[in-house]
Amino acid sequence: YIFQFLLILVFSIYFTHQYIYFYINFQQLYFIFTSFYLINFFYYFNYYFFQSYLLLKIQLLCFKFQFTHFFYFIINYIYKYFNIIYYNLFIIFFFFQF
Repeated sequence: YIFQFLLILVFSIYFTHQYIYFYINFQQLYFIFTSFYLINFFYYFNYYFFQSYLLLKIQLLCFKFQFTHFFYFIINYIYKYFNIIYYNLFIIFFFFQF
């Protein structure tokens, strides 16, 4: 079962061209990635809603704490040039402190 799960994980990453957000538990991931319809939905949901929502949240947070330009530049750099896993972990551990 573990090997099957890892295989599904790898192929789902390949088809969606995205990494997985790790705060979703593994049961949900297994259910999502066994279905191609849900893979498609998960990809477009991430791309059009979740990602833009996070960037909007970043902008509002920067505006709130009054160091907009520098801070937004740093997070954009992380967002563009780092692995998406590291970006998501950064977002998770950063935003849950406020």
